[in-house]
Amino acid sequence: MSEVNEKNINKEMFEFVQVDKSIHDEKFNTKPIGYFKDAFIRFRKNKSSVVAAIIIIILVLFAIFGPIISKFDYHNENSSKYTTIDGNYAYARPKSNIFRWLGWDGATTETKNAAGYDLYKSMAVEPALTNNTVYAPILSEKSSYESDGETKYDLYVDSYYKVGYKYLSLTPEQYFRLQAYQNASGIQVMFPLSAYHSGTQNANIWYQLTPTAMETFALANNTINVDKTVNLDTKAVYDENGNFIPAYLASTNEHISNYYSSRLSGDDGTYVYKTVTLKNGKIVKDSSGALAYTEVNNTWYRYATNNQSGYKVRVLYYEYYKFLKTNYTYGNSEITTTQIAEEYRTFTEDQVKSVINSFNFDLNSGFYPLFYFGATSNGQDLFTLLASGARLSFILAIVVSAINLVLGAIYGAIEGYYGGKTDLIMERVSDILSGIPFIVVATLFKLHIAEHVGALVSLLFAFVLTGWIGMASRVRMQFYRFKGQEYILSARTLGASDKRIMFKHIFPNAIGTIITGSVLTIPGVIFSESSLSYLGIIDLETSGFTSIGTLLSNASSTQFTKYPFIMFFPAIFIALLMISFNLFGNGLRDAFNPSLRGADE
Repeated sequence: MSEVNEKNINKEMFEFVQVDKSIHDEKFNTKPIGYFKDAFIRFRKNKSSVVAAIIIIILVLFAIFGPIISKFDYHNENSSKYTTIDGNYAYARPKSNIFRWLGWDGATTETKNAAGYDLYKSMAVEPALTNNTVYAPILSEKSSYESDGETKYDLYVDSYYKVGYKYLSLTPEQYFRLQAYQNASGIQVMFPLSAYHSGTQNANIWYQLTPTAMETFALANNTINVDKTVNLDTKAVYDENGNFIPAYLASTNEHISNYYSSRLSGDDGTYVYKTVTLKNGKIVKDSSGALAYTEVNNTWYRYATNNQSGYKVRVLYYEYYKFLKTNYTYGNSEITTTQIAEEYRTFTEDQVKSVINSFNFDLNSGFYPLFYFGATSNGQDLFTLLASGARLSFILAIVVSAINLVLGAIYGAIEGYYGGKTDLIMERVSDILSGIPFIVVATLFKLHIAEHVGALVSLLFAFVLTGWIGMASRVRMQFYRFKGQEYILSARTLGASDKRIMFKHIFPNAIGTIITGSVLTIPGVIFSESSLSYLGIIDLETSGFTSIGTLLSNASSTQFTKYPFIMFFPAIFIALLMISFNLFGNGLRDAFNPSLRGADE
């Protein structure tokens, strides 16, 4: 075989390499990959972990910036923002002007009888008399049918508009400021008082009712006790054109109760005021037994009455809400706000006008009620509450994780490095503490410490008391793993101190496991806090805070079947948080696994 090869190989087939050059090792052009860079490369190959990391970042950004971009501060009355505690908007539906087309419109379906239908329908009539303002609680009428001998209506109703009108008692300063706001904005907020204002708290009834309802009202008010309230049937009586018939309180004095502001269209002093006839405090009936009425001609709509606190008014609450959120200044040096409160009953017409003209408004600062995630049973903005609760939960979890990392790392390093009796004694201490149920610790701390340091600090103590044990166990195992390696023996031979060996040589090699354990502590703390708050063991609201668990607990005690959004948003937040952290932790664990370093996956 060799003979054949020799015959077939010619010297011309050979070529010298680098005949005129010296042969050297070539420079290594690629950059070395560090431990963390290698871990990151492996981590980003895990798509589910990357998605989970993105979700966690979004949740953290929501917790950080949510309370900042929100117009509300849910608990601080002295804040530059505004509290959302407004019972008139309790259970207001989630609403977003951007996503209305997705059904995120703050509306809900309701079934009403004829009286309820009249009530909602009438709310849009009065605003239409003022600069063509659009205010229609009924967004659409789905169907009508007969049931139990009466007509029922399925209506799609705006949960913000359906609040309608409210009777309010205003201080003199508020009353004059509201008039000034109407003049400056051109928006009618105060509307004429209903003829039934002394007999019912329902300010939405401004129209003529059925004779039965009128008689009920009259019988309830036929004595000097005109403040007695009754439940009136709100079914309306229509005129020949199918329109509501006004039933306003009226007066022959155009500016009665110091009213010098805008008025409804048609309020020109020619209103015919129809009232039940009274004689000696008793109602009068005609020969047929029907109520007798007295007509008062040439009268003006009345927008307020005097009471002990100042003035009783009837406002369109949706517009009044914006008025409350509008910044203003008062610049009258001759009549102070103190004088307004004390001397307003003696003011002349010129003084009243001077006070009204002294208010200046930043009309761009006001805003209408709009809750992206809906409102709670107290009328609080759920978006702000959830963001603030998430921020608190994240801060608590990160602080607990950091403290447990420091304590666990030191404790576990001592155990693992020295071993022997030191390890045996310290492990028994850990075993004793780990045998104490966390829920018992949290309950005892709440009962005996919370009243001195607050519920939040006592909860922090409860987490720290036993929370470091898991971290100490991880660090201990890592030290047992690495302390017998050759590089550790070399360092000890060269005279390195125990402290240097522990924290300069061993600890960095265990950093992957430690980081993974610390990160996974965060969702555990959040879930534990949420569970304790949900069960009522911890109540952070007593310290002026809220949390995700508190929101879930409050939602469970309300009609969450009727208002599911109250529980949905906190529940979806914590569900995303737990799932994402689990996937993220799995990715970190694989990325920091030393056995996979440099592996081509």
